[in-house]
Amino acid sequence: MAEKSRYYLIACGTSNYKDQDVDNLDSVPTDLQRVVDLLTHKFGYEEALTDFRLNPNKDDLIKEFSNWLQHEERCESDRVIFYYSGHGEYCHGDRHYLLMEDTVLNQLPQTSLPTEELVRPLNNEGVKLEQILYIIDTCFSGVGISDVSKFTTQ
Repeated sequence: MAEKSRYYLIACGTSNYKDQDVDNLDSVPTDLQRVVDLLTHKFGYEEALTDFRLNPNKDDLIKEFSNWLQHEERCESDRVIFYYSGHGEYCHGDRHYLLMEDTVLNQLPQTSLPTEELVRPLNNEGVKLEQILYIIDTCFSGVGISDVSKFTTQ
């Protein structure tokens, strides 16, 4: 008997930045809530990783996302939407970065999250999930999708 598909939403974003050179994005909490409301109420998605919804730390986000993907409850038929809203930058060897709360612009590679890192946990042993949709709501997000595509075809 085939396992029943479950639908999950991971919605997170960054609105407050410690670096004075990065403008805060006051609309991010509202954007996140609208996405959550639409997908949970209208389409029946279950929100996951709610502790990391607003202003997540890059290391904690990737660690928790990886752990969640590898959890024994995940199955091949599960469907996941990963939505991120915040600032994005395109630089340093044609890479796209998600700016996190503690990003320092003049140390971008060390303090922000390369967009392709969101896909890397899918390659971890024990991940059964076969379908995930990434929605990246940032500046230069087209470059981020290109980075993800390059990573997934390697």
